[in-house]
Amino acid sequence: MQYTKNQLVNQRIDEVNQWIKQWLPSIQSVDRKGFRSTSYFLQQGMEHERVYIICYDQKANLGFSQGVHLSKVFPFLEGKGKTHRHIDIMAAQLENTPLMKKLILAAFEVKEVSP
Repeated sequence: MQYTKNQLVNQRIDEVNQWIKQWLPSIQSVDRKGFRSTSYFLQQGMEHERVYIICYDQKANLGFSQGVHLSKVFPFLEGKGKTHRHIDIMAAQLENTPLMKKLILAAFEVKEVSP
């Protein structure tokens, strides 16, 4: 995946990617080069995406496809759309590994919402 132009952000992306794969050994991921993002899902197919990392020139966000349901428990998630929420990958909350693990695992427990 094409990362950002910021080396510290790139290091955090690698770290988060390793954590996700460690905490969820059966996780599948797809690099979406056109979007400069990586999507994570447990079942085959992009419609099952729950977590993603999206890169910009100087920053990256850790995003949650059904994040609106997570924001009640994790009020630091940002976004105002119908479903998606995100957090800057360099946010202090993500340095707290137990909190990060709880957030990632919770993202995969969310039931799919019908449109």
